[in-house]
Amino acid sequence: MGGGWFADYGLLTTRHLLSINLKKILVKIIFPGVLLLGAVFSTPVFAQEQEEDFFIDLGYDSASRPEARGLLLFATEHAYVYVERDWWQTLNATAEQAARKRISEVLNEFNTKTYPQMVLNYGSEWNPGIDGDPRLTILFTVMKEGVAGYFNSADQETRDRIANSNEREMLYLSTRFLHDSRLRSFLAHEFQHLITYYQKNKKQGLSEETWLNEARSEYAPTLLGFDDFWQGSNLAQRVGDFLENPTDSLTEWQNEFADYGAANIFMQYLVDRFGRNILRLITQNDQTGIASVNGALSALGSNETFSDVFTDWSVAVFLNNCSVEPAFSYCFRNNNLPYERLHISLDLAQAGEAIAQQSSTKDWAAEWLQVDYAQANKVLQVDFTSTDSRANFRVPYVLVKQNGEKEARELLIIKRPGKESATFYLDGFGEEIVSAIFIPHNEGKTSEFSGSEPAVAYNLNFSLIDEVPGNEPEPEPEPVERVPDGSLIRRTGDFKVWVVNGNYRRWIQSPVIMDMYGHFQWQAVQEVSEAVFDSYEEAWLIRAADDFRVFEINGDGTKHWLNISAEQFSSSGRKWEMVFVINSQERDWYRTGADVRK
Repeated sequence: MGGGWFADYGLLTTRHLLSINLKKILVKIIFPGVLLLGAVFSTPVFAQEQEEDFFIDLGYDSASRPEARGLLLFATEHAYVYVERDWWQTLNATAEQAARKRISEVLNEFNTKTYPQMVLNYGSEWNPGIDGDPRLTILFTVMKEGVAGYFNSADQETRDRIANSNEREMLYLSTRFLHDSRLRSFLAHEFQHLITYYQKNKKQGLSEETWLNEARSEYAPTLLGFDDFWQGSNLAQRVGDFLENPTDSLTEWQNEFADYGAANIFMQYLVDRFGRNILRLITQNDQTGIASVNGALSALGSNETFSDVFTDWSVAVFLNNCSVEPAFSYCFRNNNLPYERLHISLDLAQAGEAIAQQSSTKDWAAEWLQVDYAQANKVLQVDFTSTDSRANFRVPYVLVKQNGEKEARELLIIKRPGKESATFYLDGFGEEIVSAIFIPHNEGKTSEFSGSEPAVAYNLNFSLIDEVPGNEPEPEPEPVERVPDGSLIRRTGDFKVWVVNGNYRRWIQSPVIMDMYGHFQWQAVQEVSEAVFDSYEEAWLIRAADDFRVFEINGDGTKHWLNISAEQFSSSGRKWEMVFVINSQERDWYRTGADVRK
């Protein structure tokens, strides 16, 4: 099921249409006397008014009917257009003439502009398709209030597989929105679903993630220039939907207004930054969802990942300023999306000496928190923590300076098994730096998203202090007796096993890893005191003996390549002594996650 579009706000669903075993057999009509001139013409050709029965989705139909009779109005190079006969017969002569004119205009634009441009930028639908006819079928029928149209993937199957298939490439539009200025946008939106079904499902046996499928459809009106006139456009509606609920998850799909707002605005940014070729790549490559975007970025020669793009997008919808470094990373280039129309607006409320932000967020849902201490001229201490097992946070932030300049940075989050944390200090806060905006989001899940994803908890605390700590020398710790390098240890009362080297200990995450090393023996695991255990600093960096790449290991069994320079490695606070050399078998045991680039 390609979904139904609730036209006032473009909502679509992705539920599958169940087979309905109807006894009636539909026969394809051959249109006598209808001249189909192929590419010679673009203006819709009036057809003899033949009738044909169609299965329709009773979930969207105004009267919950499973079928309707269509009346053929036009036959053109790319489409047959039917209208529901019973509705058509209710029109008087004036209304019928207006309806014919409106459908003719939209169909002409579909033939000359929408179809060729979308095939060029996304790819082709199944053509000639299941019915062997290169033309698709468009049916105008009476739908529930607010529903503008839908695409039903069942029509792409034979009737012996799905009983209520119309066995053709087909789109459905609501008669209620026949004279709505967005009708051509609705048609383009549904046509993209038809294209995606062929490019992903039919050609490659894949099922696209709903959020990305909808995001591509949401961009179609912009691609075609239908959003150029702002007032009443689909884009204007989507900006409003997004700004009303900007913290909505991009990937969790609940078929709400905010879902379409987030999908549209993210795709606007993605295409603005990487060009229209990315539409074709994410539609036609052999991956879906986030992996599809990563594959497209790689094909374009970019070092960015979906994680990087989402992080920059979360900053862009706040700043929307192309001059902030790196230039053009934090803005929209669409002339219809200037700062005045698209930016997150935050209250500039004065804060006390401390702010504690305890929150939770869905994956791929950004939040914006502004800290503003007027004329404080102190040090701002920022503490981030999350002990949620699904945590994989990134926290970019924006500094607003006294002179009006803005700077985008990112917290360095230390990722350890069972805990993520970061602490840093901003000097001169409240004077040189007048405000800071923190934008946390989690990236725990990267595929197979549903309509109900769990929230991940985190704490983000702020406090003013007089100076950066660390000036006073720390007292020397009491000496403790260490175990030899390479020893396996566990803390008294704990089941976790660690291997030690130098001043560091590394967690052995699975018994499977123990079996990868002949010298690791369970009977050799030593129980050590709290003092001995704490005398070792935890390490989470590894590299294989035959591999120069250093990976960061998370507690969820994932590895993340530190795709950074040696200088970046050192300046980030990481230490080379923390890198444990392992065998390639253990390296390959960890699932590959997003690269670390900072």
